[in-house]
Amino acid sequence: MTLKKIHEVEAMSQLVAALARVSQAAHVVDVGGGKGYPTSILALHYGFRILGVDSSQVNTHGAVKRTMKLEICKVILNHGGGTQEVSE
Repeated sequence: MTLKKIHEVEAMSQLVAALARVSQAAHVVDVGGGKGYPTSILALHYGFRILGVDSSQVNTHGAVKRTMKLEICKVILNHGGGTQEVSE
């Protein structure tokens, strides 16, 4: 992602997380989620349950794969960042 895209995703994720908290929402629906960048951040960083919907199966598949990789990284980081084997 470009620096501009990273900034946009972070800003949008912060805004959606703030609105979801104010409204006491436990779930967020991302319609037209594309590659799922904000969806991943909202789920993994902010702890929301997310339903991402997109008309492109390629985008949806890529978003699922990226989220799985990010979840694995999160597990490794949560365990001190050591060299641990994590199976998919």
